[in-house]
Amino acid sequence: MSVRLACPSCNSQFTLASWPADRRATCPRCGDRFPLRGQADTTAASPPPPLPTPASPTLPAAPPPAAAAPRFQWLALVAAFAIVIGLAVYFTPRPQPPTPERSSPQVQPPGELAGLGYLPERCNMVFAFQPGPALAFAEHRQQPIRELFTEAGIPAQLFSLLDQLGIPLPQIHHLVGGAFLGEAGDVPQALVVVVLNQPLTAEESFLQRLHAKPAPGKSPHYDIQLQGSPLPLALARLSSTIWVLGWVESVVTATKINPDAGGPSVRLSRLFATLPPDTALWAIADDGNDWTQKPLVKLLAPPNVQEWLPAVRDGRGAHLALRLGDTPRLQLTIRAADEATAQRIRTYFQARAAEIATATAGGDETFAHFEAPFDPATSANLIQRFLHDAK
Repeated sequence: MSVRLACPSCNSQFTLASWPADRRATCPRCGDRFPLRGQADTTAASPPPPLPTPASPTLPAAPPPAAAAPRFQWLALVAAFAIVIGLAVYFTPRPQPPTPERSSPQVQPPGELAGLGYLPERCNMVFAFQPGPALAFAEHRQQPIRELFTEAGIPAQLFSLLDQLGIPLPQIHHLVGGAFLGEAGDVPQALVVVVLNQPLTAEESFLQRLHAKPAPGKSPHYDIQLQGSPLPLALARLSSTIWVLGWVESVVTATKINPDAGGPSVRLSRLFATLPPDTALWAIADDGNDWTQKPLVKLLAPPNVQEWLPAVRDGRGAHLALRLGDTPRLQLTIRAADEATAQRIRTYFQARAAEIATATAGGDETFAHFEAPFDPATSANLIQRFLHDAK
């Protein structure tokens, strides 16, 4: 029997000749390998029943068409978060099978992340990831970290990048990434800063893995090759525990920055300031202009993001944060173009919060805030509902 599937990473649809015996499929477009949980559409017979999933709060079904949520032209700015992480790692291959990983659950507050200071201040898209708390969360749930966070909607390319670097997750204290997407004529920037718990024990092997070659006249820079990347990339060793990689000019800029200046946290202002101190993974997109008119957004946004770009014209910024403590929480804050739009967003968030136990909503001026329990099996569906209602 043939089976119709949709990839959770890139939304690409494809057909298999039969239901896989191991209940896993590999996307022919992005290479992600994912478990089948009953989402397949068979054309000849019904598939075996889906595997059980961990107990988690069940989100209420979306309202019928007659009571559909308002069509806000701002909420799909959340979709731009795929670009935040994807810009640095969009062209890298799928991750390798996971290895046993353990780390401390201690979380560093966003404002204390050393790597953030090496990002150019003008970055209008920034993300950060602390593997320690994420590994502890995955271990608590007895689920491989890559499978857990891919299920939750985190791009698999993030782990693919780490695989290519060959650095075990427990050795990484944190990594941050940033990009500047400007208007026509602006020079874009994109880079990732990796901060280690301790120096690499085999630095030469690390450089060989990336096919690193010293850049003439640009010490301590290296020209590197990441599999599948069509862009010229560079690598620099800023200290024994801090490495930066990304587009060549971005890396050159990072080596000249005073890390005590605050980096993009200065211009991201309130969206950055409202990040919870125990946030293990977060992303911010914020700019004063229309995102839909930025050339690189139009060019690099994956197909599933392009679908929502026309709806973000009235949005200026947003942050998405995951707190992975004893009571995991998902937080979303939107900065609208004006107060009237923000009020409509708050009204929508309040209606959704009323449907979920312990969820909250609020905000003031041009800001709207939503927070709810985080569970990988349900939170991705919640964000998808927000995006659907915004179309």
